Amino acid sequence: MPTNRRSFLTSASVAAGFGFPSPAASEEPVRFGLTPVFLTNGQLLVDSLRTYLANAMSRSVELVFRRTYEEFTVLLVAGDLDAAWICEYP
Repeated sequence: MPTNRRSFLTSASVAAGFGFPSPAASEEPVRFGLTPVFLTNGQLLVDSLRTYLANAMSRSVELVFRRTYEEFTVLLVAGDLDAAWICEYP
């Protein structure tokens, strides 16, 4: 079966341990940044995404909203976010 970008990124995140946190780390919520595209969408979508991520990772999720991609880059580099939605799937 050929590997596409989405399956590669999923596999890479699991391999990096993002999907399987250590028990000691499970007390802290996963901090997940969302780009401006989510700011204009309904609360139902945001709540559904938070619930899905929390169930998939078996830990709480804190969604962080910012207006610019630069803000997310700064937060990611500083370690203030665990992951972020930087852009939509091209």
